[in-house]
Amino acid sequence: PAPALMGFDPAILEFCLTKLGRWHKVWFAQNDEIADQCFKANENILRVPQRDWNICVNVRWQACAATGNLPSQQSNVIKFATPPNTLTLDDLDGAKMDGYRMEDVYYLELCVLNEICANGADIFSMEPKDGFQCEHSSE
Repeated sequence: PAPALMGFDPAILEFCLTKLGRWHKVWFAQNDEIADQCFKANENILRVPQRDWNICVNVRWQACAATGNLPSQQSNVIKFATPPNTLTLDDLDGAKMDGYRMEDVYYLELCVLNEICANGADIFSMEPKDGFQCEHSSE
């Protein structure tokens, strides 16, 4: 199985490298390197060329992850390379009013999961090693 993996890019790359037995500290992660290493580690991550990315693509990927419909996922388990309970609002960059940082998108991803999963609030109190399974609500 290839579970979904979310987090900040350097943490995602470190997670995949660790799974491959090649961990090292990552300060900056290139898209191609993350995609290649996580593919080898059998982890599903969202990587599309930047020109093709938009928030709709992001939310669609999350909906597929939450329902277990990513390629080779086999269940709706989502893992977090950056544990949600370690984030603070101080990490958001409110000064960039004409855009966003990639780090800001992870906050949005967590907010989306919080809203589309009946148990979404659990992501903020779970242990980092635990996988999250979205429970669907009929509401």
